[in-house]
Amino acid sequence: MNAVDGWTISDLEALVHLDLESLTEKTPRDFAFYYLDIASVSEGRITVPTVETLFRDAPSRARKVVHRHDVLMSMVRPNLKGFAYFDHAGEKFIASTGFAVLTAREEADPRFILYAILSDNTSRQIEALVSGSNYPAINSSSVRRLQVLTPPKSEQTEIGDILSTVDRSIEQTEALIAKQQCIKVGLMQHLLTRGVDQRGNLRSERTHKFRDTSLGKIPEEWRIARVGDLFEKRCEHGKAGLPVMAVVMKDGLVERAKVERRVESNLPAEGHALVVKGDIAYNMMRMWQGVLGRAQFDCLVSPAYVVLKPRENINTHFAEWLFRDEQSVLKFRRASRGVVDDRLRLYAHDLFAIEVAVPNSVDEQEAIAERLDAIKDRIAKENAVLEKYQQLRVGLMQDLLTGRKRVTALLESKSKREKVYAGD
Repeated sequence: MNAVDGWTISDLEALVHLDLESLTEKTPRDFAFYYLDIASVSEGRITVPTVETLFRDAPSRARKVVHRHDVLMSMVRPNLKGFAYFDHAGEKFIASTGFAVLTAREEADPRFILYAILSDNTSRQIEALVSGSNYPAINSSSVRRLQVLTPPKSEQTEIGDILSTVDRSIEQTEALIAKQQCIKVGLMQHLLTRGVDQRGNLRSERTHKFRDTSLGKIPEEWRIARVGDLFEKRCEHGKAGLPVMAVVMKDGLVERAKVERRVESNLPAEGHALVVKGDIAYNMMRMWQGVLGRAQFDCLVSPAYVVLKPRENINTHFAEWLFRDEQSVLKFRRASRGVVDDRLRLYAHDLFAIEVAVPNSVDEQEAIAERLDAIKDRIAKENAVLEKYQQLRVGLMQDLLTGRKRVTALLESKSKREKVYAGD
């Protein structure tokens, strides 16, 4: 670790006060506070409890007083980086003794302190301290001796501002993704049980006619069908020249060469199973988890997979969404054979006996699938934005916390700062 021009190498205790204030046994037993345990803190994040704890009911570990602008550093399993900046006003926050509570000295910026202990430099020091331990932990003395590359305070503040801005963008994007995921779940539940009418409106029992069936109330325009009424098993040998695919949880059918931990196969093309565009292939041992995929083009899969060939009355775009629905996955689990989860198998004949509700109109089936695709695409776009911010954060931490790039050069103007935030 080498210091750049104008920077020093400091022990952490030169930058912070450690555990300035703690509760004693003389604390009134009816003192109420918010208790921050180790599980409350993850990398850069704090989940503040909403319910107060009385001192008399609190665990004996609830002792360290936390004030706004302090930094919490978990000394238990510190490799998991349970470190965070505390930005809540009030005098009623108490942390576990498993934390070091860091209060920045006058010459240090607290947000910079957080990013300094999250840095690769500090991670390497911590790894050396806990290496070989059955219970990875560090003590207060070790925390004090951690060495930090330290710029002047003005530069610390700029670094803290930049990285905090990126972190806020990450949190906001994650919140947006979580909201969209909730919308997707609700929309799936509605569309896969009620669908849309000819005008594209969502059906409801107040405005449309429904009827009672073995699966509950369904629109009059729908029917109850067995999966075997919608699909048959395709049993065709593979053909040379087609790509070999695998079925994975998140993305369905993907090129086998891109799958991690794949098991190499010497099977010739003819030894694989043929999948025709529009077919659905599934893994017998993981169909109870919704591991299936719809083919976008002709391809090959392992002969251990089941390939479903659609009949004329089913849109496989819709069927893929239907089969991924939580209620369908529960049915697949109940129909699977085996004693333990990693041995469960859903054979085609058991799948074909399962009843599902489907629109009579193939056009409605496609309309439902398109609506669900639209929100899936929105979530994918937000995930791409999130990945960009996460990569930006990694790069900025590597550059700014080592002095490889100086904020004094990067932030000559407000406009230039905004470009840094945007990842330009």
